[in-house]
Amino acid sequence: MTVMDAALREALKALRLSGMLETLDAHLAQAHGGELGHLDFLQVLCQDEITRRETVAFQRR
Repeated sequence: MTVMDAALREALKALRLSGMLETLDAHLAQAHGGELGHLDFLQVLCQDEITRRETVAFQRR
């Protein structure tokens, strides 16, 4: 884990973006491997957070 990875993890925790945090390792590996560009990386992280929030809201209902 790099310093930037650690800083990103702390920022996600502070912002309470646990959906992103849960899948960060997998998506970082994809990005480092060249499978995801910058915008793709951000998009999949955002989608993970949206999915987690929708799931939690559905479970509450």
